[in-house]
Order: sequence, then structure tokens, then C-alpha cells
Amino acid sequence: MVLILVSSNIGRATTVKTLDLPDLVQQAEIIADVVVTSVQPYWASPSGGNAIRTKVTFSLNRPALKGQVNPQFSLDFLGGAVGNRKMVVPGMPQFAVGQRLILFSYGPNNAYASPIIGFNQGAIRVIRDEQNNVERVYRWWGQPINASQPFNSPAIGTSVTLSPDQFRSADTVDQFLQRITQLVNH
Repeated sequence: MVLILVSSNIGRATTVKTLDLPDLVQQAEIIADVVVTSVQPYWASPSGGNAIRTKVTFSLNRPALKGQVNPQFSLDFLGGAVGNRKMVVPGMPQFAVGQRLILFSYGPNNAYASPIIGFNQGAIRVIRDEQNNVERVYRWWGQPINASQPFNSPAIGTSVTLSPDQFRSADTVDQFLQRITQLVNH
């Protein structure tokens, strides 16, 4: 059985405002370089109804750039799969153990469909550039992040296929974290 959630009100779609990098930094309670260490879907009973949620546990790679969290912390997301039941939320990040991210999120004690700022906009993927032996940053949907292109691109939710040159156009993790640190301290 597959359940798809569009919104809590039938006939209404969820709208997510496109955010630029300063918006993400300002709205985030936590900004951290993390690795996914556990993904655990479970049944939840909010307001008397049943829903599948997924508890994702993250491990810090370095101290958080904003906010305070334990070296291991968890965030809960709406959706997931338990047994033969599956609840899919379109656009919701699907995390995998071992995945590295730069995370912009609300605090672990808050309940949201997605605790990621901008639904999936604050989940920045870190992907290794083997040719140059560096790790680079990409939007959740695959778009490279660099200082020369606007961060609030209209490509949200679309899958991006990159040429090798486009792949290498992304900032390194250190370049990106340096930009974030400047915005946090501004």
C-alpha cells in the first residue's frame, strides 16, 4: 500500500517559498556538517490518527556552526515505510546511512513534517569529487552550489544531470562553510 501526502487539507497543495542562503541561515536553529548514522521509520499516532514518521540520527563532523546539539542528535520526518505500508511525502529528503550533509534545520525538539528549513532546501548534499580529491556541495536535487550563481534557483524539486565541468563547478565544503560562517557572524 502506498500513501501519498499532499497536505493535511484535501484539495490544497503545500507551497514552499524559495529561500536564499541568508534566509536559510537566519531561519535555522541548527546549521551543522553531519553524517546520517541511522534511519528508523515508525508508526506515530498524532491527534488520534496513524502516520508513519522516520527518525533520522545524525553525527556531527565538527561543532555546529549555529545552535547547540549533541554530537549525535535525531530529527523526525513525516513519511517512511513500516512493513508493507509506505507513506511518501513528495519532495521530502530520503536519507541514507553514511550520507554526508550540511544541514539547516529547526531544533530536534520541534515537530514538523520536515524539520529541514525550506522543506528540503536546507539539506545540502556533500559529494566527493574523486578526480580532484575534494568534497563539494550540492542542493538536495543535485544542483551545484557556488558563490557565482544565485542560491534561490527555481530548480527546486527537479532532478539535475551534470556534466563533469558542472559537477566540478560546485564549491568545496570548506568554501561553503566559510560563507555560512560569515553569514552566521554577520
